[in-house]
Amino acid sequence: MLRFLRTIFSPMISLFILILGSGFLMTLVPIRATLEGFSPEITGYLTAAYFAGILIGAVQINKVIEGVGHIRAFAFFASIFSILTLLQGIFVYSSVWILLRFLFGLSMAGIFITIESWLLVKSSIKMRGVALSIYMTVFYSAQSVSQLFLGMFDPMSLHPFCFIVILASLSVLPLTITKTKAPIVEEHSVLSPWKLFKISPFALISAVFSGLILGPIYGLLPIYAQELNYSISQISWIMGSVIFGGLVFQWPIGAISDRIDRRKVLLYSSICVSLLVLFVCIFPQMSFFNFLIFSMYFGGFCFVLYPLSVSHACDLVESKDIVATTGAILLSYGVGSIIGPILASYGMQLYGGIALFYFIFIAAAMLSLIAFFRVIAKVPVPEAEKLPYSNMPRTTPMASELDPRIEECLEKEMHTKQ
Repeated sequence: MLRFLRTIFSPMISLFILILGSGFLMTLVPIRATLEGFSPEITGYLTAAYFAGILIGAVQINKVIEGVGHIRAFAFFASIFSILTLLQGIFVYSSVWILLRFLFGLSMAGIFITIESWLLVKSSIKMRGVALSIYMTVFYSAQSVSQLFLGMFDPMSLHPFCFIVILASLSVLPLTITKTKAPIVEEHSVLSPWKLFKISPFALISAVFSGLILGPIYGLLPIYAQELNYSISQISWIMGSVIFGGLVFQWPIGAISDRIDRRKVLLYSSICVSLLVLFVCIFPQMSFFNFLIFSMYFGGFCFVLYPLSVSHACDLVESKDIVATTGAILLSYGVGSIIGPILASYGMQLYGGIALFYFIFIAAAMLSLIAFFRVIAKVPVPEAEKLPYSNMPRTTPMASELDPRIEECLEKEMHTKQ
């Protein structure tokens, strides 16, 4: 165990520092865009461009890592990260920012693949569950903490962008001085979404809806908070609370889904999202403390939709298809996360910031309705055939091979053969 922790210590420290910067930038961009007078539609396109870069990079960028190795690849993508960040601070034009956000998504996909493949190769099958838990804890913790930087800088100055560049530069140091030999990347398969749709249409549909719901949160929720005249510091706490809720709710809801029909848990979670945003639509003016509490519960129920979709799909496929299935679910989520910010931003342009919650309410209500009919129409997966819930990252297909359910399937197959 200690030997394994030593092999992943450097990449985890590098990832933590870099996510501090990227998480900060993720919220800084919509705040600065609003202050610059960009319309909500532009901010929606900025968010969509980032997720489009992540989606394309996740399936196309392996070749860069294969050519130069992991440590050099991380340094390369972190350098691109720094350049793009500074360019955003210098050239504040909407068309330039949309292009830069797309390229930024590509660079982040490269960083995720570099770290995830490192964890994959350095962890044995029995340690992959531990590796995934550490990875997700580092990821969510860094994202949550990064929001607190918002209150430290004037968003209209170049200073926050320079600070993010410093973090990106620091993130390279732990990996470059490591003595651990970097792993080798292998090709990874993705199950055809059409084939997965035949096996589990609900898993694919719920993944798309989770993208529709989660995509606008990162880029458009800060705009709504600005319309409520919350300070930059208060917005940082709100965004941090959303992400913190997403981390905390994973364990209890996941444990419940292991004991009852996952479709019912998805149904209840989507209903909770609907009710929470409906409350905001009815009572838009609330105290900062109340909005902070709302943000935690809102993030908690929103962030479990994707891993519940993945877990439901994995319950229905053969063990050899788990990795490919997770990849197909991720692609479906990516499509939703690109479309969601664009659609929500048009609503915000027409009806104001509150339209963000109108949009999320409609998406969550539709998901609830679909889940309800699927629960009625099809018998649940027997508990003996279900695999344990796992909080899967919404990054690249590479992370799917860290899924501890693969070990569970292998153990079942060995037991059956014996």
